[in-house]
Parts: sequence; structure tokens; C-alpha cells
Amino acid sequence: MKLYGILIIFFFTVLPFPAIVFCQDDDGDEIKMSLPEWHLKRDQYAVSAIKLLEKIEKLDSLIDSLKKVKTESDKIILNCDSDLYALVGATKEQVNFFRKTFEKTERNINNKKGTPSDYTDEMNEITNSKIRCLPEFRDRFLVMKSKLELNYADNNVHEVKKEIVETNDIYIVRKGDYLSKIAELKYGSKSFWPAIWEANKDDIIKENLLTDPYDDIYFNPNFIYPGQVLKIPVLTDEQIDLLKKKRNYKN
Repeated sequence: MKLYGILIIFFFTVLPFPAIVFCQDDDGDEIKMSLPEWHLKRDQYAVSAIKLLEKIEKLDSLIDSLKKVKTESDKIILNCDSDLYALVGATKEQVNFFRKTFEKTERNINNKKGTPSDYTDEMNEITNSKIRCLPEFRDRFLVMKSKLELNYADNNVHEVKKEIVETNDIYIVRKGDYLSKIAELKYGSKSFWPAIWEANKDDIIKENLLTDPYDDIYFNPNFIYPGQVLKIPVLTDEQIDLLKKKRNYKN
């Protein structure tokens, strides 16, 4: 038992008291109590005090245990972080530096500060770093990239239209476009979309790989976004017949 517990027991059990005791009730009124009554009340309070002290000791012990668990957990987390950093070939300092660049770029994109071209250097740095694959950044990077593409579409599609006049040979991708839809618009048949893909695939793949060189999705023919300029080739009769045979042509 701790020292203050011993003192409480001594106070309640050893010190002498007079035969008549005056005290106050809960309302503050003075009451008179006989010595046996007082002893009974004193014993009740002593028992309550001892029980409270026991609870305090148990809580103190529990707090100490939780502190030890937290210390061990912190060590485990630190080791896990080190292992994760090693997987992407980075140190803690490099991750901290990357985090600053990432958060600044993320904040600017969320607030639509400036134009998408203002983020080119930062986005290239983030995209080319394997650190972005860490759990802390992976999902946020995908969201940031998606928002950037939307910002690009909103801010640049009109600028592209000013510089390039859309003709029968040129098409500027709009929101919701995909190759078969464009093929139906330009050729009158969805089946002719491979002609547009073949005429533009090198530029599409090259441009999309600049955004994310590690993602195979950019080799998908339909992965185009608003603002992209596509060449619409003029098809010969021979090319049309060949496409019809390959695609099981339906008018």
C-alpha cells in the first residue's frame, strides 16, 4: 500500500475523537452524531477510500503498461517505415523532401491555382519517383492525377481550339469521347476506330507515358482525354474493305 493510503487508515482508525461529534449534512445544516455512529460512518468512508486507492493503483499500472505498448508499437512502425522506404530505394530524408513537393503540388491542384502547365516540373518529379508508390501517396497521387487531367481539359481545350482549327483531317477530343464514337462521327461506322488508333497511337502513347511511365493502361486505345488532337486519316477504298473484313463490319 502506498504511503498516502497508510496515512488515511491511520487518520481514521488511530487518532482519538470526542464522545459527541458535530458535522454537516449534504445541505450544510449542522448535525450531532454519537461516537458509535461516527465510528460507523468513519469505517464506511475508510473502506471507500481504500477501494479508490486500489483503483488508482490499478489504473497507474494500466497506464504504465499502455506506455510500454506504445513504445514498442512506435518501434515496429518505425521499422515498417524503414522497410517500405527500402523497397522504393529511398531514405527517410528523401521521403520527407518528396512529401513537401507532393503536398504543395496537391494543394495547388486542389485549389486550381495557376494552369496545369505550371505543375509540369513538379508532376514529372512526382511521377518519376518510386516514392509515390508508398501507401501514404499512392491513392492521393491517382486522385491528384485525375484532377489535373480535368483541370487540363477545363483550362486548355479552349486554348487548343484557338491554335488549331478543327477540320475533316483533325479532331479535338472532347469530354466523353472514345475512339469508336469518333470513328462513327467521322466515318459513319464505329468499326473503323482502328484507323484512327493506328494514325495516332505513337503520339497518344508518348504523351500518356510522360504522365505515368509505369502504368500499362496508357497502351489502351481508348485512353484519351479532352484537348488531345487526333489526326483523322482519309481512307482509301482498299483500306475500307480491309477494315470491314477485320471488324465484321456493321453499318
